[in-house]
Amino acid sequence: MAKEHLAVIQQERGARPAVGHRPTPSPGPKDLLVQVKAVSLNPVDVYMRDVGFMLEHYPTVGGNDIAGVVVSAGSSVPASDFPVGTRILACAAVFFKKGDPDYGSFQQYVLVPAKSAVRFPDEMTFTTAATLPLSVLTAWTGLNGAGIPVRASPLPSGSKEGLLIWGAGSSIGTAALQVAASLGYSVYVTASSKQHSHLKKLGATAAFDYRDDNVVEHIVQAAKHDGVIVQGGFKAVGDDEVLKKCMEILNSTKKPDTVARLASSLPLMPDAPKVPGVEAVFIDPPENEDERLAYINWVYGTWLKERFGTYVPSQVIQLLDGGLEVINDGLDKLAGGVSGTKFVVEI
Repeated sequence: MAKEHLAVIQQERGARPAVGHRPTPSPGPKDLLVQVKAVSLNPVDVYMRDVGFMLEHYPTVGGNDIAGVVVSAGSSVPASDFPVGTRILACAAVFFKKGDPDYGSFQQYVLVPAKSAVRFPDEMTFTTAATLPLSVLTAWTGLNGAGIPVRASPLPSGSKEGLLIWGAGSSIGTAALQVAASLGYSVYVTASSKQHSHLKKLGATAAFDYRDDNVVEHIVQAAKHDGVIVQGGFKAVGDDEVLKKCMEILNSTKKPDTVARLASSLPLMPDAPKVPGVEAVFIDPPENEDERLAYINWVYGTWLKERFGTYVPSQVIQLLDGGLEVINDGLDKLAGGVSGTKFVVEI
């Protein structure tokens, strides 16, 4: 194997990343070395590139979603788990490694903790597989922040427990909808009107246009009409104005004298809006590495693995031609606002 490979390298915080060569690493005892075949682009990738979110190490390589082929495995990884040539999807660990460039997905070869990888079916393309890791992991993490326990069992038939998902048309929102619906929750979602029919097929109880000036009132009325208590919510997209709307909805639909929980996929600033009776939290997997890897392993190796073939990948996939060279342009487009489309780059 080559001693070096191409990567999208960011030399320092705020600098524009550029394609260059970097050393190809060897896997540590618990890692896999993966040849990247496809990556998808996410809002958090923009946030990491532009403001250095969660990054301490520079030069760094960004990127979270990976679909690729196992090249070699560390000494502690059982040979039968990931033989050379195994097709896997994974969420890159660069976020948790504080920017260690060996663990970012925007390069030809990447290190991946073996517990955060899962084989995907032969009939699934690398392009489709690359859209799954971060969305599914963030969906479960967000729902956990909203009060749904990890490894939760389905609710009893006829349950009147509900969940709010703002931005259900996003990759994360669509994943969260499928998780919540599979657990038996009545799910009230917002998205553009063109996506409503699709989201209802995925399990949404009711869908609302986020651009409607009266969307808060309409969601509250629908939940009360259905006799549903909405004690938790997940803001998959949106700014502080959206945060406030979500909190107002929960404050009007929760059980009296209780605190509802709203999970946000973006960090909460100190001056973020506050509404009595609602606690807003930024979603984040466990800080302890062993606990986090066990959690990620369950999300991919159990929950997602059991649903290959029935889980519906989110959004319309748009391939960006040009390999690593077009990743920055793709992130720029994503930063400018994209609805219902997932950018994927084949490496």
